[in-house]
Amino acid sequence: MSVEFVSYDGTYPSLCSGTLVVKIDGAEVSFGWNGCDYPSFWTSGGSVSFTKDWDEVVSKGEWEISDSNDFPPNIKAALPDLIRLMNEHVHHGCCGGCV
Repeated sequence: MSVEFVSYDGTYPSLCSGTLVVKIDGAEVSFGWNGCDYPSFWTSGGSVSFTKDWDEVVSKGEWEISDSNDFPPNIKAALPDLIRLMNEHVHHGCCGGCV
């Protein structure tokens, strides 16, 4: 199976809410929300917290697979490659924009 990164449009303040477009065996496939072929499967490996003075502290981390239960077998098999591509091409989360 070949998997190729095409694009990701998530940016601050919703870095994790973008649409991921890839090619799987030459066919373009989208993951995300409204109008995508499949739902998102990723979550930020980062976090956001606050100091005692309520200053925001953002820790970035690699993207992680969050949910894969509703995917067909060929998509489930591609998830390790897809998350690798996200980590190679998409800024690591968390951006802190959702807080």
